Amino acid sequence: METFQPYLNYVAIGVGSILVVLLLFWVMLATRIMALTKGIPETISRFFLLIVDNNIDDAYQQMTTPQYQQRTSKKDFLKFIKANKFRQYQRTLLSIPKDEGDKRSIEVTLVTTTGQEIPLSVDLVRQEKNWKIDKLTQGHFSNQ
Repeated sequence: METFQPYLNYVAIGVGSILVVLLLFWVMLATRIMALTKGIPETISRFFLLIVDNNIDDAYQQMTTPQYQQRTSKKDFLKFIKANKFRQYQRTLLSIPKDEGDKRSIEVTLVTTTGQEIPLSVDLVRQEKNWKIDKLTQGHFSNQ
């Protein structure tokens, strides 16, 4: 046992160094994710709260991009809201957003006041200093 004693110090230093490097990598990754997604949860919550408060015009005009509005008429937007029970919004569960160039894709689970979970796929783009919804579809995603 005494012959291994000098080597145990080197092993401890090596393991400690590896743990420190992994911790630094994790901190850098978490910081990058937070920087790239700052404001997204607030934007999504505000969008649903506007709908619950019956401010459909504000949700449509202020929270979505002009491209979304060109692809989706206000009538279709209202149908989508009704079909997916957005007015029964209680809270959302968000995945980690995926960075896709100038937009972020995120999987959102809308939890209604009745406890029903509705999966949605949301693409957001930053316009000026605010995130806006560019795509909103009902999604069937797997928890990865």
